[in-house]
Amino acid sequence: MSSDAEEELLALATTKPGSEERALKELEDLFLRFNVKVRIVKSGVGGNILIYGSVPKGYLAAILSRSRLAYSNRVMVFSAVTRTQIDDIVLASVNLVKTVAAKKKISTFRVKARCRGSQISAHEIEILVGQNIKERLGLAVNLSSPALVIYIEVIGEVTGIAVSRYPYFFASGIVFMERAFEEKIQDLIQWFAPFRFAVVAFSGGVDSSVVAFAARSAKMDKALAVTFDSPLLPPGELDNAVSLAKIIGIKHEVIKTELPPSVLENSSLRCYYCKKGEMGELLAIAKKRGYDLVVDGTNYSDLGGAWRPGARALSEIGVRSPLAELKITKPEVRAIARSLGLPNAEKPSMACLASRFPYGTQITLEGLKRVGMAELFLKELGFRVIRVRDFGSIARIEVGEDELGKLVEKRTAKIVYEKFRQLGYLYVDADILGYRSGSMDEGLKVQLNQ
Repeated sequence: MSSDAEEELLALATTKPGSEERALKELEDLFLRFNVKVRIVKSGVGGNILIYGSVPKGYLAAILSRSRLAYSNRVMVFSAVTRTQIDDIVLASVNLVKTVAAKKKISTFRVKARCRGSQISAHEIEILVGQNIKERLGLAVNLSSPALVIYIEVIGEVTGIAVSRYPYFFASGIVFMERAFEEKIQDLIQWFAPFRFAVVAFSGGVDSSVVAFAARSAKMDKALAVTFDSPLLPPGELDNAVSLAKIIGIKHEVIKTELPPSVLENSSLRCYYCKKGEMGELLAIAKKRGYDLVVDGTNYSDLGGAWRPGARALSEIGVRSPLAELKITKPEVRAIARSLGLPNAEKPSMACLASRFPYGTQITLEGLKRVGMAELFLKELGFRVIRVRDFGSIARIEVGEDELGKLVEKRTAKIVYEKFRQLGYLYVDADILGYRSGSMDEGLKVQLNQ
């Protein structure tokens, strides 16, 4: 067992008199259900319970929000921890507010302190911290409707500090996230409530990860994530999905799949046939095992495209898309993932490798492997947003607009050209517009409009 000094103090739960043991057991059971390792101990100061570990703060808050303890007592997730000495408390508070204020437009604040087991008074902390924030950062005190609230909890020799934007989710005890996103994730978790069991089509991308987290939160051990091990999966994505499923704490299975001729023929309905086949397999698994729901990670922003045959297939066979149904957009999905502490919150979207080939061009396993190796090479060079469009002997590279300069820089261009020639391409082009989602659909959209 690690000592307190070697661990990070993450949160404090203040229990009602006489309920410490019951609250302690409830917290232990809660973290056990989520397979999250923390150490929970009674502080010895007025019934406080301390939570130690290395769990991302947003993820910790989301887990705690599932506990009845959060609504009958008070739970604070700390943004910073310091020694209970007034200079340390002031410095940690100012630095924390400075970090938050740098990211958000904040002009007013309020300090709320509580002290137990210490000679320092709450009033003294509120005055000194308030004066320093006002003088050093130029923010104004507003007691009625502050843009930011600084919570300071003194527990004997250790002090925890948390901040929350106003209006804040503190009535039920959790300093969680901006209220709009807190409501979104709670709505998403509640969406699963009418169902007994859920199967999540899990790619390991940010959309399906947020859906998997919500399903895991709502269904506890009655949710299953399934990833298809397909030749269409970009290199490294399967390992990524396995790792993320463990982080989320959801049961996970990998299913090996082959590509049917209808997909390899690569018509404009390729996505329709692919989705109908894979999701049909998930529905069969769900029916066989008694699961009453199959969901995917389609978000509301995805429905804005002109050509969505995959979405049509999902609708026809009865696969649900909770993000789309709740009108949760891609930017909101990323914001929720950041708040939950998910490591893939900023991960670029990653479509299947079939999208690298023009419609009507026969897809081969060799071609998929070549494209995958080409994109992996670019990723290893440090490019984040990557698509290699395969036109037979020609490779057209799309990268993020901010990375175009790096791609055409003489030394990098030479390295890329030589590697792509080794992979079998005769010509290597850079798309001057950079990456854009669905660029291979552009010719198809013209045909549809005509």
